[in-house]
Amino acid sequence: MEEVIMKNKKSIRILGIALIFALLAAIIPAVPVFAYTYNVDMSPSEGEIGDNVDVSGDGWVYSTDTTDKYVSVFFTSDEAGNGDYIDDDITHYELVTDCLLGFQDESDEGEFSGSFDVPSILNDGDGSDEDVEEGTYYICFALQNTSSGVYQVKAVEEFTVGAAAAANISLSPTSGPAGTAVPVTVTGTDFTASTTLSFKLAGTTLARTSRSSSPTSSGEF
Repeated sequence: MEEVIMKNKKSIRILGIALIFALLAAIIPAVPVFAYTYNVDMSPSEGEIGDNVDVSGDGWVYSTDTTDKYVSVFFTSDEAGNGDYIDDDITHYELVTDCLLGFQDESDEGEFSGSFDVPSILNDGDGSDEDVEEGTYYICFALQNTSSGVYQVKAVEEFTVGAAAAANISLSPTSGPAGTAVPVTVTGTDFTASTTLSFKLAGTTLARTSRSSSPTSSGEF
């Protein structure tokens, strides 16, 4: 009889512990587990220096009312992979844009979009400065750790830099009498955008009388 009572007491204790755990599970809400996919899209995937490139993505961490989150986009010659660290694994780069991530509970939560121009030089990193030339480069999409300030790459796309088209100019008229001032119209295509041009004749800089000396974004003037 005494043995039966002891077994019953033990069963009651086990049942009580199970009931406590069940109550705790009901009271304490489950913590959601977020699986970020870090999807990115880039267009085009090849071009020349100065060309504009569009970037976008979804499945990223979101901004909140108290904290803005950004995807930082780096253009690098260093072969890059997911998980690499900027200034540790990647030292030759240019920070080309920062894209604000969509806010929590909004329709664009965890999404971003932006654009950048293909740089002509990589001089933001700890490595030596590099001119951008023909070849394969890596576009790194990274998040910054707010505590350490370190950037970690979450996604990578390849970009091919091609040879720039040869610049062309056109003069009108193409001749004139010596010693006589002749107005000459000069037009050009396939020049590097936003650079300053100067015009010379036999080593002497010619004065401009109209229009800008800087090519447009499409390389024309």
